[in-house]
Amino acid sequence: MIVSNPLEHGLPYAAITLNSQLPKYFDKVWKQANIRICVDGGANKIWDIQDHDKDHDILAPDAVVGDIKTIRPEIKHEFELAGTQFVDLKNQNFTDAEKAINLLSEMKCKNPILLLGAFDGRFDQTAAEIHSALSRPDLSIILADDSNFSNWIFPGRTKILTPQKVTTNVCGLLPLLKPVSLKTKGLRWNLNGQTLAMGKFISSSNEVAAKEVTIDTKVPIFWTLQAKKVIEIQKKAAKK
Repeated sequence: MIVSNPLEHGLPYAAITLNSQLPKYFDKVWKQANIRICVDGGANKIWDIQDHDKDHDILAPDAVVGDIKTIRPEIKHEFELAGTQFVDLKNQNFTDAEKAINLLSEMKCKNPILLLGAFDGRFDQTAAEIHSALSRPDLSIILADDSNFSNWIFPGRTKILTPQKVTTNVCGLLPLLKPVSLKTKGLRWNLNGQTLAMGKFISSSNEVAAKEVTIDTKVPIFWTLQAKKVIEIQKKAAKK
């Protein structure tokens, strides 16, 4: 499997805005997304950016998912006029991010998905976003905020393309599920069968040392790259 951040390569992607602090690069990423989904209260946040900063021209989401009652009435009205679809899902068995991801799956979205604001606020909410990405190994889901671009690496051999246009070379491999023996290539400190385990040994503050990183694993492992402080997003290379 080949994994790459679409922002590094100017490729099409879908964006999900969570009900959390939006990244500073949000407006560029939102405008260039092929599909735009908000999780309930996230609709208030993107409207507030547009409403209070006239230099921003934020596009309306294609859909808003979750508890629609949390959206302010005037915002719901404006987005309805813009053609936004509202999907009122109150199922407590799914996280808000899962609801949005499932909607994208129903829309036959095959592009990578960016979860914007995935690491903001309460840790249990961050854990919920990590869980949401783990639950869909069939999709390429990247958790993003101002400091991180992270995703699950699933069993098998994965090649990660790392041109470092929006990320630095600082990376980590976190065994969040259970101990895992890894083999890697392309890192400053490669692993050659060593076992990573929480509370014993993890690969944090590692560094990318090549244009691509190869990871061999039998257990899902969490991969994270540091985001550059100033991100200039490329124009996407293809339209939906």
